[in-house]
Amino acid sequence: MNKILLNIILVLVLQANTLFAQNNFPYQLKKTDYIIGATGLVSYSIAKVLENHQSKMTFTELINLNSNDINSFDRKAICNWNTDMDAISSVGKYALLISPSIMLLPQLKYKEWDNMLTYGVMYFEVALLNIGITELSKSLSNRVRPYLYGDNLTISKKNDMIKNENVYDSFFSGHTSAAFSSAVFLSKTYSDIYGKSTWSKVIWISSISLASTVGYLRYESGQHFPTDIIAGAIIGSAIGYLIPVLHKKNSSNLSLSVLPNGFYSVYRF
Repeated sequence: MNKILLNIILVLVLQANTLFAQNNFPYQLKKTDYIIGATGLVSYSIAKVLENHQSKMTFTELINLNSNDINSFDRKAICNWNTDMDAISSVGKYALLISPSIMLLPQLKYKEWDNMLTYGVMYFEVALLNIGITELSKSLSNRVRPYLYGDNLTISKKNDMIKNENVYDSFFSGHTSAAFSSAVFLSKTYSDIYGKSTWSKVIWISSISLASTVGYLRYESGQHFPTDIIAGAIIGSAIGYLIPVLHKKNSSNLSLSVLPNGFYSVYRF
């Protein structure tokens, strides 16, 4: 898996001149960046406060876990436990997290420093907003990871895990949301900058396929229920798509505003 990912990155770097010609950069920083950044920071901060006040699972709570309390769609996940799948899913996630940096190559080549800054800020906002919302969801939902319901681990091993790990962070899958936010951001920005082409289709298909694989591996590893993964994919994709749209030059279709009683986004058709 590691060799395959390295080969993919190497091919992209070697094909940079073909993939990334000089272009008309379509993005700019806007006042909404303050709202996006604040939303990510506040969400993450609240999540950490809630997490610090969260009690660890007790042994009594552990032995009273009942798989019948899980909906039928998610229940099969309790049969899964695979540490290798867990490790591989992390490799896929981190590969996708660094993949948007490839888009900085043409800006570096043509010394478009303002474009590099704008793209970097945009991706930072994707990562910050994603981790903020993800951690807040985990802290509010307190959903137990599926492996604690299954028979793959001994009671002794489970008891050690609830003492040393936060087992209440199943919903939703952070690996999946991170993978999809990066995959969609990379694909969307490439399509916006260079237009629809064979390469844009390749990037969309390959990045979404890898993100989907990360999600599936989270299921096979026993770390998440299917609904955790689906929610992570939806939230991550929305963030990865929304940030480029909000930064498009001369774009009035989508607007983001803040009012005393909350944040609002409006899309004009």
